[in-house]
Amino acid sequence: MTSFLKKYILLPTSLILLAAMFVLSANADPEAPESGQQAPNWLEPRPLSVVDLISGGLDPSLMAGSPLVYQPGQATVQYVSGSKNGKNVTVTARMLPVERPFAYCLGQDGIRDQWPTVVPESRIRIRSNGVDITDKLFNIQYFPVGHIQPNRGSSDGPARYQEIVMVGDQIQFDSQGRLIMPANMGCKMFFRDGASDGGNLEMTFEHTMTQHISVSVVDTFSHDFKNYYQNFPGNFGAIGPFNDQMVDVKGGGTAGRHDLIKTVPPEEANYTLWVYEPTKLDMYATRADLQAIKPFPGSGTYRFRNNDVSRDLSVDWISMAGIPIDLHAVDRDFSGDSKYLKLFKADQYKFMGFEVLALDSEYNDCMSDGNCSTAFVEEVGGKRKPTTFYYLKVTRIAPGLTQIPLCAVGAGWSPSDAGTMCDSSRSAGIDTAEPTALVAAPEIGPEMDSIVFLPAAMRPVEVEVDNPNANCPCGWFTEDGRMLEYVLPPNW
Repeated sequence: MTSFLKKYILLPTSLILLAAMFVLSANADPEAPESGQQAPNWLEPRPLSVVDLISGGLDPSLMAGSPLVYQPGQATVQYVSGSKNGKNVTVTARMLPVERPFAYCLGQDGIRDQWPTVVPESRIRIRSNGVDITDKLFNIQYFPVGHIQPNRGSSDGPARYQEIVMVGDQIQFDSQGRLIMPANMGCKMFFRDGASDGGNLEMTFEHTMTQHISVSVVDTFSHDFKNYYQNFPGNFGAIGPFNDQMVDVKGGGTAGRHDLIKTVPPEEANYTLWVYEPTKLDMYATRADLQAIKPFPGSGTYRFRNNDVSRDLSVDWISMAGIPIDLHAVDRDFSGDSKYLKLFKADQYKFMGFEVLALDSEYNDCMSDGNCSTAFVEEVGGKRKPTTFYYLKVTRIAPGLTQIPLCAVGAGWSPSDAGTMCDSSRSAGIDTAEPTALVAAPEIGPEMDSIVFLPAAMRPVEVEVDNPNANCPCGWFTEDGRMLEYVLPPNW
């Protein structure tokens, strides 16, 4: 008995706490910023992706059927299902229309002035008519992320961020044959040997990630939006002539404007989620595609506005995402050639309806020819689009994020302006906080040849504190560039 007690010495309480502190520090959040890392002076705002919403605890079934990615005139990614198991988040999605010969990731690149949607690193499996074609990938174009600024302004044309191409051995697979896809704000994947010719592409995205936020539903309501048509010659793509007919038959001006929904959000809500299914007709598709592929699904645009006086309209949103309630950027169409877009808060929250024509009607050649019957025009004009709004409460629950000021680039912005701040922010960037120093474990000396660790009750590690005076409005960012919450300055 005596020798047994000599080998197992009970440590004093102070030594036990030191050991516990070392263990906690050694297992710090892997997404936490490295020591001394400098944050950029600003980043563009970004919404919550379906991945972070599910990771945060939102019921995956609430979002079923919604468009996650929309590339006008090309294709749409529709959300099918999702699940969460500990740190593992799985999302299943499909390509629409089913005949497209390529596949997209879950990220949405910044087109014109839309905010990019960032998703974490994933393992992807792709099937065509149930057959695994993941190993047939030969070319991937994607937008890398992190704490990076755009490389061009929000004028018409390509996306605002640098695109990278992976080919050959640059495309990596894991031991299970899944594509290893870096964190991104959008990608386009191509297949060899006609592997995707059968269409019906379904993708499974698997992520292992830290849960930084808690997401819950505070309130919800629904609305059926009417078709949108306006006296804008040259707009509406291949079905522009049909828009002109709608104006002639039903009247232009306010008659063709989208519905305006005014609501006051619950006090505890700080995000909203707009859930809807893709349309049956993508008005930006070519006439040849619309004739060959029916339906050719797409998405419309939707916006928010601040009040009835200045009526600032937000940037266009083109897919489902978690959008901050009190943080919007004015649409570049109302901003001229300014370098930055004005950031604003809605006095009373107002939803601008869908800006899309022929919401749920399949294509008819008369739409491009402009000779549809009055009865057909009335039929299409009477269709409405069901949508559901969710008010969300998003709360940070884990440390490891960096608070960074926010600016949204306008049409006049160029990389030479990257070092300057927008009017909404006040000065230079912020350093990330220094990490807590590690505490060394006690050394085993001659009087202590063995150690036993006893259970210790420890309080949770606290999240970083908001600093609303630090050039805000600001976002809380992960190292891979996801913005998971936001901070507003005093009297915003």
